[in-house]
Amino acid sequence: MTQAWFVEKLVEWIGENARPFAWDDAFDEPRDPYRILVAELMLTRTNAVAAEAIYERFIAKFPTLASINGSDSEVAKLFEGLGLKKRASRMPELFRQLANEYHGIIPRTYSKLTSLYGIGPYVANAVLCFAFGRAVVPVDVNVIRVITRLFGVCHDDKKRFQVFVNGLLDPYVDPGAFALSLMEMGALVCRVKRPLCEKCPVSDNCAFGSL
Repeated sequence: MTQAWFVEKLVEWIGENARPFAWDDAFDEPRDPYRILVAELMLTRTNAVAAEAIYERFIAKFPTLASINGSDSEVAKLFEGLGLKKRASRMPELFRQLANEYHGIIPRTYSKLTSLYGIGPYVANAVLCFAFGRAVVPVDVNVIRVITRLFGVCHDDKKRFQVFVNGLLDPYVDPGAFALSLMEMGALVCRVKRPLCEKCPVSDNCAFGSL
């Protein structure tokens, strides 16, 4: 299985099977880093279907970063709807940081993004990939499952695993399309229980499927 073939098959698959979500327009050109950040913050440890309704309410209330000014309690309350109070309590501080330290502009570097209150490696890489087209794959549980099963690799060393996944990127393919294909493949086909191997476009070359 060549790298180019693997990427081509997955991107072709996502083009035909991507689920529609409320945040899709933020990922279209011109991309909206603010809305992408909001979506990724909500998708952390929350499935997409559950996050969508909260995202729609949040963006209807706060369509821009500037519109959040002075609305700490409302921001926290909306995020609490995702079921994670600790995350919700961090959000007002995060948005204040963006407004005060970055003048309402979403940073374009990993170091600056992870310096923001409440943003870890996954969200930082997701913003870099989806909002700015950087050659990095945000690694979530779906990506881990797909890659470990396909290639038979271990993910105990997070840094090495990240390097491995980034190394699969094709310079001629949008990193966001490839990353999304891995995430959706994990959610819809390469499931934790009862994976639908017969629907996987690369199953013939899968280490897990050959067991």
